[in-house]
Amino acid sequence: MRPPLRFGLIGAGLAGPLFGEAFRRRPGGAELRAVATRHRASAQLAAEAWDVPRWYTDWRELLLDSDIDAVCIATPTGTHAEIALAAAEAGKHVLVEKPMASTTSEADRMIRAFRDARRQLGVIFMYRFLEPVLKMRTAISQGVIGTPILGECSVKSFRDQAYYDSGEWRGSWKGEGGGSLMTQASHTIDLLIWMLGDVAQVTGYWVTTAMHRIEVDDLAVAALRFQSGALGVIVSSTAISPPAERSLTIHGELGTIGLVGDELAIWQVPGGPDEEAARLLAAAPVERGDTAGTPYFTDWALHFKEIEDFVAAIQEDRAPIIDGVEGRRAVATIEAIYASEAQNRAIRPA
Repeated sequence: MRPPLRFGLIGAGLAGPLFGEAFRRRPGGAELRAVATRHRASAQLAAEAWDVPRWYTDWRELLLDSDIDAVCIATPTGTHAEIALAAAEAGKHVLVEKPMASTTSEADRMIRAFRDARRQLGVIFMYRFLEPVLKMRTAISQGVIGTPILGECSVKSFRDQAYYDSGEWRGSWKGEGGGSLMTQASHTIDLLIWMLGDVAQVTGYWVTTAMHRIEVDDLAVAALRFQSGALGVIVSSTAISPPAERSLTIHGELGTIGLVGDELAIWQVPGGPDEEAARLLAAAPVERGDTAGTPYFTDWALHFKEIEDFVAAIQEDRAPIIDGVEGRRAVATIEAIYASEAQNRAIRPA
């Protein structure tokens, strides 16, 4: 019987509890052995809440802990690359929150570092483990809707100025690597790319509305051409009042399927829904937090599933389902939207 993999968690803020609660259930038999966050009181409280034996106020000290095999990074986006690169040098595997980095150049450095260190790098895009999402992906791959022709991604959320003022890193290029596209929409953009494949070309526009005093986008739109020939549309905002649940709709030559929030909401295909689709369409919504109106996602179960896969990937010496290469694709698409606005032309993602 294999000994449990020993994890450290860096960051105990919004995403930290999702990791902490998931590890309390021992995903893949793994154990959370240490937590690091800047403030002493927060570190102590997190360690007590999640039954963690050690805590640190400096993530560098956690990386020096010889009792740690792998690290989860749940800090602001602008810090991901620095911490991950140091972890690779320390010989640790890393599972990092989305988006994996602020830029594709940072993402590429991370991918190379873990490849050279022969350690695994995973990226949290936990919605890929959501049952309705898996049903949609399978349906597309099996040709249920025919050849996909159009994907629509809509993330119309609302955040007030107090949200951006709550952390010096929020609403800044240095801290978040972008605005609503990076922080609010990247999950749904990842799903759009996962459904339709690599993006060939992007034309995008973004603004900062009068509602917010920030450096980055609180409203963005983009048109995409996929390598398959399908087209796509992205709408992303933190300035929509009232906000709406995020949605993802895929149109094919034979039919249309789609999500609203976390639920399967559209299944218009020849022959109607099969038994599994009918069950998902009729299922009661699962409470996961109001991510349209607040930054509070509360369901640790999807993190549990992704951590389980990451643990198995380390044990089996294989890439995790969402590795650095997969995580990079959303960053590249978002970066291309920003570049398109700056250069007033269509951009091929890096």
